[in-house]
This record gives sequence, structure tokens and C-alpha cells, in this order.
Amino acid sequence: MLSETVSDLHTNLLDVRDKENRFDGLDNMKILGYGVGHFINDLVAACWFNYLLFFLNRVVKTTAAPAAMLAGQIADGIATPIVGYLSDRTKTKFGINNY
Repeated sequence: MLSETVSDLHTNLLDVRDKENRFDGLDNMKILGYGVGHFINDLVAACWFNYLLFFLNRVVKTTAAPAAMLAGQIADGIATPIVGYLSDRTKTKFGINNY
């Protein structure tokens, strides 16, 4: 009985939070715009990675191309949270990062 009450309370709190912060006041056109922009960004990145793999394999003739790309992805995975952490806590003359 108590676990059901706690579970219901947790669900209700999540519902309230989702309704308040659902899209942060963005209308449908802005959401669509962000989605299209993100899609194009990922499409360009995929083209770049395919070209880089082709270039390293065929032009440079190295067999280490997949390892080099994997190393870049691992470095990105490590650097992104660090840069995000520093960005969230950096204060400049323009103010703090509010993203």
C-alpha cells in the first residue's frame, strides 16, 4: 500500500514537472526548426565521417582509419561532459551561461 502511494506521488510529480517544462514555451515551428537543424547537422557529420574513412583508406592507404575515427569519438565522449561542466560554471563579464 505504501509503495503504491509513493509510486503514485512520484508519477504525479513527474506529470506536473513535464507539463510545466514540456517544451520551455517553444511553439511548433521553433521545435520543427530545431529538429531540422539537428538533422542537417547529423547528416553533414555522417558525410564527413564517410569521406574521411574513404580518404584514409584509399588515398592515404592506411589500415588504421577505423581506429583513428574511434579514437576521435572516444576523445569527444570524454571532452563533451568536461566542456559542459566548465561552461555551466564559467562566469564572464557577459554573465553566466544560461543554456
